[in-house]
Amino acid sequence: MLFIDPRKRLTAEQALGHPYFESIRSESEEPVFTGKIDFDFEQEPDITIESLRKKILEEVNHFRTVNKEKLLNIPAALALCEKRHKILQDRADLQKK
Repeated sequence: MLFIDPRKRLTAEQALGHPYFESIRSESEEPVFTGKIDFDFEQEPDITIESLRKKILEEVNHFRTVNKEKLLNIPAALALCEKRHKILQDRADLQKK
C-alpha cells in the first residue's frame, strides 16, 4: 500500500475499501475532505528519501508549533533515521547471503 511514487499509491478511498478495514469501517461516519492538498514536492525530479524525510519532519514541527509542543531536533532525527536505515539494510544484506 505504501509507495514513494505517488502514481503507484492507493487513494485514501481505495485504502479504506481494503478488506483489512472491513470489520471496523463505517462509511456513514466518515468525513469527506473537500479541500486541496499541495503535494507539488513529489514532482521534483531530484527528490530523495533523505529530502522527503526532512520535509516530513519539518511538517511535523509545523504542527508541533501550532499545538505549542516541543519541536523535534531535525538533524538528530535525520541521523537516527539514517542509522536505523543502515541497520535494516545490513540485515537485509545478511539475509540475501
